[in-house]
Amino acid sequence: SRWDHDHDLRGERVAVIGTGASAAQFVPRIQPQVGQLTVFQRTPPWVMPKPDWRIGPRRRALMRRLPVLQRAARQVVWTWDGSPRAFRGTSVAGFPNAFVLFGPNIGSASAFVMLDAQLRYLVGAMRAMRAGGWSSFDVRQEAQDADKADVDARPARSAWNAGGCTSYYLDAKGHNASVFPGTMRRMQRLLARFPVESFEVRVERAAPVASSAQ
Repeated sequence: SRWDHDHDLRGERVAVIGTGASAAQFVPRIQPQVGQLTVFQRTPPWVMPKPDWRIGPRRRALMRRLPVLQRAARQVVWTWDGSPRAFRGTSVAGFPNAFVLFGPNIGSASAFVMLDAQLRYLVGAMRAMRAGGWSSFDVRQEAQDADKADVDARPARSAWNAGGCTSYYLDAKGHNASVFPGTMRRMQRLLARFPVESFEVRVERAAPVASSAQ
């Protein structure tokens, strides 16, 4: 359901079921306004205090001065068309020199393990780029398609996909775009090496050297 911003909660008795991502955002905002707030939860999640801040005018001005960033993010979403996909959850065909952290089919386990593996992959790409003198590198479409086909086939009989259940793990086209189809050790092995052969690489041209006058 969508949040009704027009509804005035001031002075009302409000009950919230659960303490997930949505509650973590709106409970601190409405608490000073409501007359009584009751939160129903199971075992309390032991977390650090959640810092929160507004996006002020300076940060908005910065985003206006760097509109390429915004257009690129929107372009990725448009390209996915409701079915997120990325080569090994990290590189998206058509977006050279760009990486996605916590991308499609990289999730459902330890965030620390996933992020560490992806950053090692990213560092490997940067080292290869520097050593090869590349100006850009872009994952080949056929490599991304093959990776996606493998990702779709592996969890076909798993609890995530089987049984006819619908959940946020499945995208608009019925594909599992969230869960990595394997163990974290397998994911670490896949991301341990940057596969240059799966990428289209462009090499920087050396600047011409002016000859000295005799």
